[in-house]
Amino acid sequence: MDIKIQDLKNSIRMIREFKQMTQKDLSNKTGLSQAAVSYLEMTSTSSTIDTVNKVVDALGYTLLFKLVPKKEKELNQKNKLQNEQ
Repeated sequence: MDIKIQDLKNSIRMIREFKQMTQKDLSNKTGLSQAAVSYLEMTSTSSTIDTVNKVVDALGYTLLFKLVPKKEKELNQKNKLQNEQ
């Protein structure tokens, strides 16, 4: 499953709200400014991995990345389409 940056940002916001944390609460826990937390959640531009990781860690989650060779990704997509038929 591919995740887009905006999907990640939306997930961060939803988890924060689920935990009943304000952006200020999260900024206190991460050491980031409240403006930085807001920027992370609301803008469509990319944030640094370090910033995203601080926020994810403060929410009690782990950020995982998976590097997949393009040919393997194409093969997985092809297999998925065949399984759906």
